[in-house]
Amino acid sequence: VGVDGHLAFNEPGSSLTSRTRVKTLSKVLLDTHVKMFGGDLANTPRAALTVGVGTIMDSKEVIVIMTGAGKAHAVQHILE
Repeated sequence: VGVDGHLAFNEPGSSLTSRTRVKTLSKVLLDTHVKMFGGDLANTPRAALTVGVGTIMDSKEVIVIMTGAGKAHAVQHILE
């Protein structure tokens, strides 16, 4: 889950019927993930495999794991 509450690279506005697919990362996600790749944008992947919202909704069970203090606001909104 991202800091804005997105799930599995399904950013706000993603279709509720979307399926598992390759997703081009937005500038916001690239800027967020560049830290994981030594701070070098050239080494940061431009796409990711994501489980679509529709695929998630078809699941019998879903386990969501969020780590990092920067995601506290998103957790608060999810729980409320």
